[in-house]
Amino acid sequence: MTQQPEVSVIVAAYNCMPYVERTIESILSQTIGLERMQVILVDDGSTDGTETTLDRAAATHPNITVIHQENSGGPAAPRNRALELVQGRYIFFLDADDYLCDDALEDMVRVADENGTDVVLSRIGGVGGRNTPRAVFARTLPRTDAFSSEAYWLLNPMKLYRTELVRSLGLRFELDLPVGEDVPFTVNAYLKGNGISILADKVYVFWVHRADLSNLTTRPESLADRMPIVDRIFDRVAAMVPAGRGRDRLMRRHFRVEMFAAFQGYRAEDDPGTREVAFARFRELIAAYATPDAEGGLPPDQRVLMWLISEDRREAFLEYLNILARSERPEVLIEGDRVFLELPGFRDASQAIPEELFELGGSLKVFCRLDPLTVDDSGLHIAVSSRFGVLSDRVTSADLVARPRGGGKDVLFPLAHTIELEEHLPYCAIEEVLPSAQLLGALTDGMYDLHLRLTAGQVSRERRLCECAPAPAESRIVSSPRRRAFSRSATIKTTMYDNLSLRVTRNIPAPLARLIRFARAIARLVRRA
Repeated sequence: MTQQPEVSVIVAAYNCMPYVERTIESILSQTIGLERMQVILVDDGSTDGTETTLDRAAATHPNITVIHQENSGGPAAPRNRALELVQGRYIFFLDADDYLCDDALEDMVRVADENGTDVVLSRIGGVGGRNTPRAVFARTLPRTDAFSSEAYWLLNPMKLYRTELVRSLGLRFELDLPVGEDVPFTVNAYLKGNGISILADKVYVFWVHRADLSNLTTRPESLADRMPIVDRIFDRVAAMVPAGRGRDRLMRRHFRVEMFAAFQGYRAEDDPGTREVAFARFRELIAAYATPDAEGGLPPDQRVLMWLISEDRREAFLEYLNILARSERPEVLIEGDRVFLELPGFRDASQAIPEELFELGGSLKVFCRLDPLTVDDSGLHIAVSSRFGVLSDRVTSADLVARPRGGGKDVLFPLAHTIELEEHLPYCAIEEVLPSAQLLGALTDGMYDLHLRLTAGQVSRERRLCECAPAPAESRIVSSPRRRAFSRSATIKTTMYDNLSLRVTRNIPAPLARLIRFARAIARLVRRA
């Protein structure tokens, strides 16, 4: 190459036909331009024609390098080998069955350069029914970190990393981890890097669910596969982050994902000795890191299982795992403003499991993704997709809440909603236009913070509203339908935390405004005299 490429794209491939063809095509279609990219394709001993597809791409594009090696059993070794050849300012890892939108790399490099961040996450969309993380991509965040956003819930490697960071930390994928080899890599980049950017305005990375269910991340794993990452990651994080709410926030993710996956391996394990060692390690980690704050946001099934471990009830723990595997989706019980999951053992005196473990307290939250608000002659256009946990399909009402900044009574605007399905999960879809007269007629002059309130029966939760994309440069103003003296308007404001507010003001006619300014000037002169 005659100049340093902007980004080195690394693809580890093993028997990925025909998916890898679309993967390569999406790389070649990048608007950043192939001349600004270095593409490293590593064939990890494929036997289905993947190897010849990679060679064919390299034969026609000089910026593509192909490496062939014997099968290593996982993506860690091929990714590490590619890292030795990186020349770009940034590195992007793409799995060989996934693909990018055309401007993905250009946008990621741009946002990293503009904000000086070392890691960029771009919104992932599922293909073929694959579930994708949603809370991570509720809004675009030009600069954030692992403690101020939901980024930590996404620890796969499909991100843009600054090459200087990877080299300075000596980051590599850990070869002795059968699964989760990408978790320490990404955790270190998050916690030791100079900030994270999140692009959420559209889908940038398409996460493919293979029809033959051969994705590595969808295969059932044994306890022997799952325990190494559990055994390692909790202590690693504790060594980097001091005890407190920040660490608890990170540990919550590892309890829910890595440890819960190990629980499934424990259920399938036949060797009592292997189970005994794992159970003892579970107890040790829970005693060390399962603070009330870390456990508070976990769902009831996880809390019950962790309680059984803490109580040293080995047989009950295994039995409960088996019961959960056989059980249908639990019923939801609403008692006033309390919500319970009627999991096995709920209010069963013979089990003696504390009732509060079944309550959906801290884990029952509103998630919403708000399209940028638009204004025209018809009023304020609002488009939201939102979830209310296990109550998503029970939402009875949705309201836009305008809360006076200085205190006072909330003003509620009912929003029409429907319950839809996305990736087999229910969500509350809102498409509404608030007429200008209705909005301005209900609000007095002042500043209002905007929230979305979802209600299911007597249970309500709110979420501060923020748009999924950065606010436009031009002001968005909802004006009175008729121009007249002392008309009123509401200007959409974005706070320093990217939340939405409305400033409602009375519009004074220009001649009167000039007269007021003149009167004020005269008054100042009189005071000075």
